[in-house]
Amino acid sequence: MNRLRTLASHLSPFPATHLSIRTIPTFYKHLSNTTANRTTVMENVVPSLKAAEIIPDVIESFEPKAYLKATYPDGKEVKLGNQLTFEETQKPPEIDFKAEEGEVKYCVIMTDPDAPSRQSPIRREWRHWVVGNIPGTNIAEGDELEPYMGPAPPQDSGPHRYVFLLYRQTGVRMGFAPFEHGHRAGFKAATWAEQHEMKLVGANYFLVERK
Repeated sequence: MNRLRTLASHLSPFPATHLSIRTIPTFYKHLSNTTANRTTVMENVVPSLKAAEIIPDVIESFEPKAYLKATYPDGKEVKLGNQLTFEETQKPPEIDFKAEEGEVKYCVIMTDPDAPSRQSPIRREWRHWVVGNIPGTNIAEGDELEPYMGPAPPQDSGPHRYVFLLYRQTGVRMGFAPFEHGHRAGFKAATWAEQHEMKLVGANYFLVERK
């Protein structure tokens, strides 16, 4: 509770409409990948998503059940709003989380609600990556429904929020209709997940800006 009060006092000076790369707080910086620290990080997920207005721009508030870790090939980890570069994020990251026991399947989505800019998101959301029917944490054995597309924010369009969402599927294996090739704009991750009766259990995000 004291930690949440500290977070609230840290976030309050920054009006949501004026958040930037420098003012969106990051919470993973000094945490190692231990069970205790994963629990601490999960407590910070929803406050961070609200501070960055991912709640409600992309999803509604939820109770995280899994710590969603995304690490890019050069070792750069996604840390609840940290800044990464265009060059660092052009290949798909490794995804890790603690899966439930049994034959549980998951779906991972990466989406950009700031297309073409946060000030004028007329193409919200841009669908960057969708992998469904993931057995446990083995994303390589899932069905890639939308191939990975790295961040490509237009120059001088401000920081873009790139959001990873982890959904628990209700069925052992689901039959997903293919997305229309070449049409990534106008996606609504939460609506699509609801249509497939999936439950949001984890989320993470990072920022990329091109000047």
